[in-house]
Amino acid sequence: MARNPKLAIEVEIKNIKKIADLKNELKQLRKEQKKQEAESKSGRLQSHKDGKAYKDRAKAIKENSKSLRTLNKDMAGATKATKSATKSNNGMAKQFITGAAAIGMAVTAFRTITKIISSSIETFKNFEFQMAKVKAITGASEKDFKKLSNTAQQLGRSTFYTASQVAELQVAFGKLGFSTTEILAAQEATLQLATATQSDLARAAIVAGAAVRGFALDASETQRVVDVMAVSFASSALDIEKWQTSMTKVAPIAAAADISLESTTAVMGTLTDAGIEASIAGTSLRNIFLKMQDPASDLSRHLGFTVENTDDLEKALTQLNDEGLSNAEMMELVDLRQVAAFQTMVNGTASILSLTDALEDSNGEAQKMADIMADTLEGDILKAKSAYEGFELSVLGGNNKISRSIRLVVQEFTSFFSILTDNMRSSEQLGADFLTQSLKNVQAMENAGKAVQKVSKDNNI
Repeated sequence: MARNPKLAIEVEIKNIKKIADLKNELKQLRKEQKKQEAESKSGRLQSHKDGKAYKDRAKAIKENSKSLRTLNKDMAGATKATKSATKSNNGMAKQFITGAAAIGMAVTAFRTITKIISSSIETFKNFEFQMAKVKAITGASEKDFKKLSNTAQQLGRSTFYTASQVAELQVAFGKLGFSTTEILAAQEATLQLATATQSDLARAAIVAGAAVRGFALDASETQRVVDVMAVSFASSALDIEKWQTSMTKVAPIAAAADISLESTTAVMGTLTDAGIEASIAGTSLRNIFLKMQDPASDLSRHLGFTVENTDDLEKALTQLNDEGLSNAEMMELVDLRQVAAFQTMVNGTASILSLTDALEDSNGEAQKMADIMADTLEGDILKAKSAYEGFELSVLGGNNKISRSIRLVVQEFTSFFSILTDNMRSSEQLGADFLTQSLKNVQAMENAGKAVQKVSKDNNI
């Protein structure tokens, strides 16, 4: 056990005073002895008393010299102890600095790992929760649910949208009554629509799904729906909001009259181009289609036939346009509130027919538009973010190699901090044993570093 440096310093101070006193006393005794010796040599008679004094001084000189040697020896020991204590304190300070640096490195690295793990946990938590909604709404079997989950992750890694957003799309389709098979058939096309129009994925699913249902189409025809939507948005004043507002009103009536999606969209685009508000346009077109199907209506009697399909609609519009009806004549055929829409339809027959042709040839247009949007820096960044979320899901979404490797890193850091905590005793003990503790801490850091290197090597990071 090292000597107490404070005690060593106190001994040194006390001995310095004793040595000084002894030296002065010896100096005085030797001076008196030399004086007496000189007197004796000069022939001066020495008394018995002088002889006794000489012997006493000689004895005192001998004893004081011995005491002086002892004190000098003690002084040397005290000085050595003081130097040793100083050296020990300096070494301890260096050990504290080294240890603090190691702890700082560990804390920084652990915070980075914790941030990554926390992000992965948050990502997985959100995805898991959204998929739970999908399962609850669709009532999918375990087999079907696994298909939905796998495709959500796959699409999330390869598109603008994350797996969690694809899960929201599946929730939206599920609410529309789509089965697992229908969701799987519709979701990729809906992703194209959302990418091409830069719209919210869940909303794109609701709008596209409602059109599929409204026109009584099969889910496999979702691609057709989104292609029509993409071209109409690019060729007219229609957008996803106006489409949703108007089509919810007219789609079931158009489907009942066997008027195609393309033809209905062309009419709606023409009305929107004329500045007619989407809700009014949808309501007006619905009522006009109803009159065209009603044999007893003034409009059907004027035409001489009822509109029962797309060809009939085109025939009726062409006939009315050729007749060049006045506003007064139009007011006799439809309600006053539909006159503006009816007049726009009749006068815009050429535009409607042209847009219908373009929409019928729209196959693959949504994908082309999506590709154009994706071929940008913004597209690259969005895809990179989605790919990273896919990586995070792979970390916690299954018992794979990456997951096990990350767990190994976390466990090593846990071990490091456990060792550090276990070795945290009083400050005095920490100072005395710090070198041993530092070696243990450094070893734990090396283990954590090896684990990180293993993750990088195993996964080509």
